Amino acid sequence: MWRLSASLVDIYFDVFLYEEDAARLEKRGEVPIIRDGQTTYRESDTLTLRDLPAVLDTLVVLDEERKLERAATAERKRAERKERDRIRARERRQLKKLGEW
Repeated sequence: MWRLSASLVDIYFDVFLYEEDAARLEKRGEVPIIRDGQTTYRESDTLTLRDLPAVLDTLVVLDEERKLERAATAERKRAERKERDRIRARERRQLKKLGEW
């Protein structure tokens, strides 16, 4: 059980999306557990095998949130890059008109 608990803490660190949850884990040793749509926090040392299904469900939810956040970030960066390239192309066209390119 002790090894399982330590492994779960490592996994929580890998899938955490929000810094306040990671800070809470570091300071208090509490991990989020999502049950019936409600997020509660429990000390990782007090988790039992009975909590394992809820912990696994929570990890799935946190992983999905992380994937959505990464996709949103990638989309935002792509849009910023597209806008930057559009502005640069316009500036190049203007410089070509002026004969400076």
